[in-house]
Amino acid sequence: MMIEVTDRTEEQAYGLFGLTVVSDCSLPFEHLGIDQDRAGHRVRLEHAPHLDASRVSREIGTWTSSGGLLAYGGWWFDIRLPPDERIRYAANGRRGPLPLFHVLERLALPIYAMAAGVSTLGLHAGGIVWNQEAWLLIASTGAGKSSTVYECIRRHGARALSDEMAVVSVDDLRVACGAPALRLERGPGSIPEAVEDGSIHPEIAKRWFRLDADHLASSGAPLRGIIHLRGTAPSKTPEFKWRRLQGSEALTTLLEQTFDFDSVPPDWRARRFQLASQLARSIPIYRATYARDPGGSPQHVDALVDAMGDAP
Repeated sequence: MMIEVTDRTEEQAYGLFGLTVVSDCSLPFEHLGIDQDRAGHRVRLEHAPHLDASRVSREIGTWTSSGGLLAYGGWWFDIRLPPDERIRYAANGRRGPLPLFHVLERLALPIYAMAAGVSTLGLHAGGIVWNQEAWLLIASTGAGKSSTVYECIRRHGARALSDEMAVVSVDDLRVACGAPALRLERGPGSIPEAVEDGSIHPEIAKRWFRLDADHLASSGAPLRGIIHLRGTAPSKTPEFKWRRLQGSEALTTLLEQTFDFDSVPPDWRARRFQLASQLARSIPIYRATYARDPGGSPQHVDALVDAMGDAP
């Protein structure tokens, strides 16, 4: 079932990405209660049927200290940072939209959380909670972050924490909890852990899969480590290599996967660099190198989890 903007209900509150999200429509985030000890900024979701963000030529428009416009997945968003604390949204009518919940958790809410927090850093990362600790998987697009997250869930009892973007509080080294719908190159109904799935775009082979509550993290977790996934050309003798990155190599690898805007206030990138430097000094960053399986099977996952368990 797709969540439509007509699903009006009494206001409901959810805890996502360290935010208290007060929504004017029903969203499938019931498993995410509000942690009063860690609830950060309060943000109100408001349907704005006359919102027009057509001037946004890319997904993310010009960003200022007060917010900005997003155009993504068939929706427009007007994000207003504190003290306004609102996200206004509307379907743009250009094509069949993705479900509102999926676009919120994938982009709009993590961007708000990252931009509103003083010490929050956004990473392009898949995230899991394993043994009560958070591990983030960073890599270039198409490297297999989502499939690795799914196999960690299926084979090793991990819980999904993020798929596209993770929000890290650098001051207390904690990853905020999202509600990720994984994007996987699988057929309809092929993921038993999913309660629903849907097409992303007619020309894209991947589908989104919303996992059931038993396979999602219900709260944030302390960050144990960050893993840079590097798949090499398929080989007859796959070899898994694991090493910890140090110094400038660790920082450069991390910076390449931190979220950034095309147009930002002058102090934005300075703050981003400072937070990434602090995180690279505080949390181990590893590189996992492995040969890709010709059939696309994530055969590296068992070795990856073994390395995570052995990490000092």
